[in-house]
Parts: sequence; C-alpha cells; structure tokens
Amino acid sequence: MQVEKFKNDYMKGRELYASDTLYTKSALLTRERLSALRLISTFPNDQKVQHDEYYHNDTRVLESNISYKLPNRELTGVTRKYNRKGELEYEQDYDKGTWVVMKFDHYPYYDILVKIKSKGDSLIEANYGKEFLARYVVWSPEGSAFYSEDGAGATWNDYQEWKPSRFLLRYSIRLSQDVIYDEQIEINFNSSGQVIFPSDKYDDVKGFDRGAIGDGYVLTKGDAIEKAKKIGLVESDSTKAFTFLTWNYDIEAKKELQNGHFVYCVGVVTKIIQSKLPHDRNRIEYKYDVYSFNPWTGVFLERKKMKAFREWERFSGLSTGLMPDE
Repeated sequence: MQVEKFKNDYMKGRELYASDTLYTKSALLTRERLSALRLISTFPNDQKVQHDEYYHNDTRVLESNISYKLPNRELTGVTRKYNRKGELEYEQDYDKGTWVVMKFDHYPYYDILVKIKSKGDSLIEANYGKEFLARYVVWSPEGSAFYSEDGAGATWNDYQEWKPSRFLLRYSIRLSQDVIYDEQIEINFNSSGQVIFPSDKYDDVKGFDRGAIGDGYVLTKGDAIEKAKKIGLVESDSTKAFTFLTWNYDIEAKKELQNGHFVYCVGVVTKIIQSKLPHDRNRIEYKYDVYSFNPWTGVFLERKKMKAFREWERFSGLSTGLMPDE
C-alpha cells in the first residue's frame, strides 16, 4: 500500500524534475514530475538494476517501462510502450534482441521492417552458421535504422509515416550472459532488400569475417585474459584487464560482403600521465598494452602499444577511443 500510494501521487503543483524518495525493506524508489510524464524509478536492494516506469501526467496510464543494469545503465529486460489509452503498442526485449508490434497505428511499414530483419538473420546464418546465430548474435533494434529517399533517418522502433528506402541492421555479439560487445555486425539493404554499401561517407560498413570457422568463438573472456597473462600482461589490485572485440577491414575489400575479420583484444592500462595545458585546460593520457587474438582459433596475433586521452576545461571537453601509440 505504501508503494502504491507513492506511485499514484500525481505530484501536482510540484517543481518539475525535483525528485523525492521512498525506502522500503526490499527497494529504494524515486519519483519526479517531468513536463509531460511522471517517472517512477525502482532500485531493488538485492539487484544491480534500475526499473523505470513513465506515466502520463495526472493519470495512472503507463506510457512505457524500461530497465537498466547498473552502474553502466546498460539496457536489459523487456520494455513495453503504450499509447494514451493504455493499449500496448510494442514489446522490445533487449536481452533476446526482439521487437514485436501489437498495435500498428504508428507502424504502417512494419511488415517491410520484419522482412528486412529476416534477410539480415539469413545472411548471418549463411556466413556463420545457424549455431552461431542462435548462440552469439543479439539484434539491436535501438542501434538499427531506416532512411527515407531524402536522407531522413529513424531508429527501428520510431514512429514515422514516410516509406523507408534504405535500412541498416546492427547486431551485437554475446560471448556469455554478462559479456556482450555491442553492434559488431552491420548490414545495409536497399528498398528491394539487396545488400548495399552506401556512399563514401558511410564506407566503413562491417561485412562478414572471411576467416570464420566452426560454429563459434574458441575464446571466452576469461580464456583470453589468461592467455594474455602468459605472454606478458600484468594486472594489479587497481589495474585490471579489460576486453573488447574489434573489426579490422581488408582495405581492398571494403565494399564486398566479406571485407575483414574480427579481432579479440585484451587491454590493460600501463601508465597515466596528467598534465596542464594552456588556457586552464587539463589533460589525462592513458597508455595501454593490448594483446590481440583470433577469436575463432584462439591464436595470438600481436601485442600493441595504444593510448587514449581526455581533455577538458570549464565549458568544454573531449575524449578519444584507443589509438596506436607510435
């Protein structure tokens, strides 16, 4: 009853975006009134997860729900979107990589999207096998998109009335329940469902790994870290190894279906350099050792020196990804 009362308070007259809190034996709840919606967030005591519920202001009508893994706010579980009448419009499962529409008022081209998604799945199966598709691949609706003839774009589950003329599907690769590498497979289709490589400004489109063998990757995250330790990687209490999956293009084949190969990397910070730049600007540079492996075979490829940096001042800042440290 305490939780129900907390959720059903419309917060009329409250200052926008000012939150308050409810503590129970099993969870912490927060709420705030937004311009059009009311947000209720629940943090269960025994889980590293956050559940958000959005209600239309001054009603008990649920607009949507969404969940995140903490602390990185990684989307998880099932999200449901409702219309103003409280009717379920669609469900999206971030863990399984599915998006299903129940009410089609805002999705006149849903059938086309379903057909394109099926073509993407079939291509992955043809290149990597049915076992790889089922075990390792998770479609990313929020990372996928469609485009109009004049170049307007929308994410896969956006409301749009114009007819799509080009499509981009992105898929993540999951090594285990807790180890997933986002948007590692990218496929572009035209309006006829044919694979395309768009204009030069989009030319870095991932294709399929020409070196794929077997039904999946030999390496797990733990295996890769142990292999790296045996050939020189050193961890400490404060500096732990991290992993990432990257794509190396075969430059001469960028516009071919098989245009590169995956590389599984284990990195560790080896040095942090802090410095003061002119105009009160600060800089932190991170040095890394990165060990690369073939994920299909587990074979060690190379050890590289890499770096990244972060700079900031009072009103601006920037940060980079990993880059060669030459």
